[in-house]
Amino acid sequence: MRLIDADYFKEQIAAATLKENVEPKKGIALMELVDVQPTAYDVDKVISHTVQMIKNDGGHYIPMECCSMTNPRTSGGVSEIDDIELPCGADCGNECDKCIIQRIMDEYAEITQQAK
Repeated sequence: MRLIDADYFKEQIAAATLKENVEPKKGIALMELVDVQPTAYDVDKVISHTVQMIKNDGGHYIPMECCSMTNPRTSGGVSEIDDIELPCGADCGNECDKCIIQRIMDEYAEITQQAK
């Protein structure tokens, strides 16, 4: 399977219909057939499945699901990281700069355009 640009394909169908003097109903029917095809890659669906990352005080990214957050009502209107349970178990003595798991999480945040 491969992804195609359906809108561009429909433009090509319209152009070929005119150029080859094909009956317009046939060209329209073909473009409608393109429109009813299922979406193979839904960007919104993929984004909804990404792990949400948050930057900690040390400048590293961690999964949001590993954090508990402060209540904005009791912390000056801002929700901040209150506690972190690192997925690596922090067996390294919290030397995150040297941790391969932390490097992977930081890179994931960059790849998914969550790093700011």
